[in-house]
Amino acid sequence: MYRKRNTISPALIDSAAAFCVLACVLFGCVTDAGDARALYEEKVLADVPLAEDRGEGESPDGPTRREIIDRIARISDPTTGERARLEAAPTITLSDCFRLTLACSDDLLARGEQLLQARSLEKEAIGKLLPEVLFNWRYTRDSDSVRFGGITVSPRDTTESWISVVQPVFDPTLFAALDVSDIASRLEELELRTERDSLLYVVAATFFDLLALEEDLAALDAAHELNREFVRVQEVLLDEGEILEENVIAARALVEESTAALARCDNERAAARGRLRGLIGLDALPEELVDNYEMTYSPGLIPDLVERAWRTRSDAESARAAIDLARAQRTAELSGYLPTVNAELNRWLKREGAFAEAIDWTLALNAAWPIIDGGARDAAYSRALSIVRQREMELSALKRKVRVEVEEAVLAFRTLEAAVASFEKRKAAAQAALDAAVARLEAEEITDVDLLAARSNHESVSRELNRVRLARKQAALKIRLVVGDLKLSEPMEKVMKEEGP
Repeated sequence: MYRKRNTISPALIDSAAAFCVLACVLFGCVTDAGDARALYEEKVLADVPLAEDRGEGESPDGPTRREIIDRIARISDPTTGERARLEAAPTITLSDCFRLTLACSDDLLARGEQLLQARSLEKEAIGKLLPEVLFNWRYTRDSDSVRFGGITVSPRDTTESWISVVQPVFDPTLFAALDVSDIASRLEELELRTERDSLLYVVAATFFDLLALEEDLAALDAAHELNREFVRVQEVLLDEGEILEENVIAARALVEESTAALARCDNERAAARGRLRGLIGLDALPEELVDNYEMTYSPGLIPDLVERAWRTRSDAESARAAIDLARAQRTAELSGYLPTVNAELNRWLKREGAFAEAIDWTLALNAAWPIIDGGARDAAYSRALSIVRQREMELSALKRKVRVEVEEAVLAFRTLEAAVASFEKRKAAAQAALDAAVARLEAEEITDVDLLAARSNHESVSRELNRVRLARKQAALKIRLVVGDLKLSEPMEKVMKEEGP
């Protein structure tokens, strides 16, 4: 008796191969997740100029961009222990705070995720322009079978499998979506730069506020010591009967006031340390803050600064990009009025129990042109036009805002410049008074209290001068911020050049 040999059909081999290919492609798509952290580290310093950007090779006085990015990555990596080392250090500088902010700020790192999402939209738009491969399997069961002359032509059970390749031939919505995704990705990069500069300025302002509070604390401590010495002298004079009890009570009230002022300033200092610690992402802040900002900045003329701000500010560029995005979205809505065409190739792998069992492949060209949709496209296009006009109005409002911010920042800087000159003269006068008091005490013309008063006055004027100088540095950074040049500031330059962790 003849026995039919079991053989593997070519269709089954094709099906197995197709399954393997599709499984590999699907696994690659699922597991190939983008690294938002690496994307953030690449883009957060992309606009900061280095010597290598000017075609000079590696910078002779600082690290390369790759080394800077690796440094930031080491700080944020919990396995390196760099953050713990910075927390345990006795001092911290403003450039250290900038570096920590770039490495550890959750607000900035969240922008890395938004960058990745924008890049994903762009990849999605590109992917829709490429062919789509689908594996199809279908099982059907009819209500009854079809018989002809005692032969079952079409049984109730039918099984078929095939691979489809769909290629868009003309789809204007896909090209419009590609433009939208590209502009959206650029917009996210600009928003990252804007948020970075704003956050770094807040860090610098908090850093200088903390230094100013420490100056206040030292001045208040000197005044408190003077008040305590004054009470001691008043008590001696009361014992000798030269003054009344009311004088001693008033002197003790001054001590209580200075004690309360010291406590209030100390609490404000602790709060400022907490704010700075939260901004730079440290659990513990080193005790001493070192101001390594050597300011040599001169702002220049206001009209020139306004013009430069309009060219260089990332938020102004973002506003212009937002208009481009709105126009691209308008074009995307307009493309919905056009037809779409795609080609579809079907390759049958297996088919059992149907009339068309011998079909090998089919090629189809599909076209669709929406003629009437109830007015939804018209409403969407009208909304897109309104968004374009809104973005243009926002850009016009931003231009006026930029001018006001530049004028205010420059005038504040000039005011502080005049204040520095005034306090330098007052400090010289206080130093002369202190020297005279020391000479008069040696000649026994004044008491120790008078000398303490002269020293307290000198200390107070010196502290005020330091505070004004700190405020002037902050005002200089404010000008850098509103002009869009914070990336060129001296503290940021030190982040780029100093040897970090």
